[in-house]
Amino acid sequence: MKTKLASLVMIVIFSVPCVLQAQVYGTGQTLRSGRASFGVEPVVYSYRNGNSDFYLFFHGGLGLTSGFDLGARLGVLGNRTYFGGDFEWNLHSRNPAISLGVGVHSFHNVGLDGTVNISFASTRGLQMYSGLDMDVTFTDPGTRTPIWLPVGFAFPFRQTVEMLLEVEVGLNDEAWTILGGGVNFYF
Repeated sequence: MKTKLASLVMIVIFSVPCVLQAQVYGTGQTLRSGRASFGVEPVVYSYRNGNSDFYLFFHGGLGLTSGFDLGARLGVLGNRTYFGGDFEWNLHSRNPAISLGVGVHSFHNVGLDGTVNISFASTRGLQMYSGLDMDVTFTDPGTRTPIWLPVGFAFPFRQTVEMLLEVEVGLNDEAWTILGGGVNFYF
């Protein structure tokens, strides 16, 4: 059953038309101390003017202490390169898991990131997550604050492999729609 579900998810991920990119890309759980992750995520930004950009994101994470991890991401292949990093704190570890993430990024302009992430686990390990994602981007002549509502699913494939599918709906005029999916490996 898991193999069929994983195959279906991969087909959906790689056959979705170019309207993808996920910013949260993870559940409300943090990495345990000393545990690492690496993820690959093809995505497309779908802008409000009808244009879109394809990106390939690489995600890395490291559990620093219990309930606290460090993440980094690199986005390539689009019209600009994306660099970002964040710290994530576990606010509630039981079901539902809740975390708070703060970070910085460089993508067209420099900005700050903030995310509240809530995930609900099923008895089979499938997790649905959502929350609120916001950037504060410093532009010339002013500051922009795009806000998104992320909705995603994490499918455990093996103990060390998880597939994710996520959409972020822009909640204000400064945010665009984001859809992405990929795979995370845990070490």
